[in-house]
Amino acid sequence: MVEKIKVTIQKQPVKVGEVIRASIFGFGKKGNPFVKVNGLVIYIKNFENKKLVLRKMISLRIIKVCTKFAFADIIKEDNSKGEKDGRA
Repeated sequence: MVEKIKVTIQKQPVKVGEVIRASIFGFGKKGNPFVKVNGLVIYIKNFENKKLVLRKMISLRIIKVCTKFAFADIIKEDNSKGEKDGRA
């Protein structure tokens, strides 16, 4: 007798290229900062020259999404209140 196995594919809360704002949740064993979005751990890359502290809100661009985690780059934030891309 063959058993039917039901497989459910869970939709990830983020997509590649998406820009999100999240607060730093913690630091990994090697000092890598990470955030959590709807239970998904997002590791931050290229953070070496940034001054990051826990619970600080930062803007991130998702660069890779895996099953249990994702990777993101920090977006440089400007202090202007204009358009997002700098065009008037």
